[in-house]
Amino acid sequence: IGDYVRAEEHIDGAIRLRPYMANAWKYKGRLQYARGAATEARDSFVRTLALEPLDLPVYGELIDLLRELGEPAEAERYLELGLRMSSLTAAR
Repeated sequence: IGDYVRAEEHIDGAIRLRPYMANAWKYKGRLQYARGAATEARDSFVRTLALEPLDLPVYGELIDLLRELGEPAEAERYLELGLRMSSLTAAR
């Protein structure tokens, strides 16, 4: 757990410097999930998608996490949104 905490501290520093860096939020969410902080991870993944709505892999991570947290309606909403975003990227 110590490595996760140190890594998250570094990511938090990056977020303080660049709060709109979607990748930092994504990795923060992954670290939070790895250390068992599922609710915080959900919030970080939601923030990631707010900043970078075409980051399709994050939709899958968030959907799985929402199902795990017992939020099936939210999971379904993000599934639909992710499918719409994937059709946008396919049209490019």
